[in-house]
Amino acid sequence: MAGRPLSRHFSSSIWSGIRKHLDIIIGNSMWIVGSGENINMWNDNWLDDTLLSVLDLPNMLASSLLGKMSSLISNGQWDLPQGLLSIPLVVDHILNNIIPSSPLQDQLVWLHSTDGDLSLKQAYAFLHPSVSALPWATLIW
Repeated sequence: MAGRPLSRHFSSSIWSGIRKHLDIIIGNSMWIVGSGENINMWNDNWLDDTLLSVLDLPNMLASSLLGKMSSLISNGQWDLPQGLLSIPLVVDHILNNIIPSSPLQDQLVWLHSTDGDLSLKQAYAFLHPSVSALPWATLIW
């Protein structure tokens, strides 16, 4: 499902541990726009935030807003509806995203890595940050 968690159940000892952290993973990831076919333009992070948040719309609308990014792209260029054009802040955010000249897949990237991939080691380090040793602690003990 192109970067989205599967909705069906897999019998796996790992999946149950991963699934409870999906919100953290999605919240620390961002979509790089390719064709826009896999990106929900309202609820997915492709603008350094979701369009729902940029427009300051209530979260209760999230489940009813299902438009795909591809509906804003025509012939490799942005084709924004009149309603969005009337909101300069949103237009600036959108136009700062460059559409690839040749069709590419949309890509979900982890924001805390240099290559955008999320490894198990990075996930663990993110969820369990190392505690730095405090120099004064050795004086006490």
